[in-house]
Amino acid sequence: MKAWVIVGTVRLRETKRGIQGLIVRAWDKDVTRDDFLGECVTNEEGGFQIRYSDQDFSDYGLESAPDVYIRIHVPGSDRVVSSTEAFPRDEAVRLERFDVGLSCWDFTVSDPESFLALRPILHGLVREAQSRRALRNLTVAILGTDGRELARAPLRDGAYHIWLASPPATAAVRILLPDGSTLAEVPGLSLSMYDGSAQNFDIDGSVLDDLPPHLGHQVG
Repeated sequence: MKAWVIVGTVRLRETKRGIQGLIVRAWDKDVTRDDFLGECVTNEEGGFQIRYSDQDFSDYGLESAPDVYIRIHVPGSDRVVSSTEAFPRDEAVRLERFDVGLSCWDFTVSDPESFLALRPILHGLVREAQSRRALRNLTVAILGTDGRELARAPLRDGAYHIWLASPPATAAVRILLPDGSTLAEVPGLSLSMYDGSAQNFDIDGSVLDDLPPHLGHQVG
């Protein structure tokens, strides 16, 4: 009998890297009680594969195809960090793919750190110099010594948090506009004294001065 297969990846949005060690469980959505189809643990690339058969969902032959959804759990606590239950794949085909993006904000300090392999590196505020207004709709990126982008994070009420597996000795911080272009860049930031806690780095500057009025309205 030909198997049914669910494949996919779970990646961290801030770094685009796969997250290893998360538990992925697949279910068939039913009116009364959902059928459990199987589970697996994400690999080093964040990939997963779950195989199941007709007997796992057919309800004595009354159902020809499952309505598939997945839940992603944190190991140990069994906490759900992502679920597609609200939008199941009705009448799923033999091979279904789910690619899921998670954020550092989806995890808590109580979650195991070994599977995430990330640490808080940098946090701070981005404000306009004279008015001290917190800016918005911007993205903060951290660059390595070779100029390559290592991670990025959106501003939330003017604040940002950068997470990395390990920090470079020195880095540059780049502020990106909503269209992806560079608004400002701060080079030569030393991270060589990183002690495991996030370093505070507030960015103040008259960054609105040279912006067209419509962009100033978007970020100010």
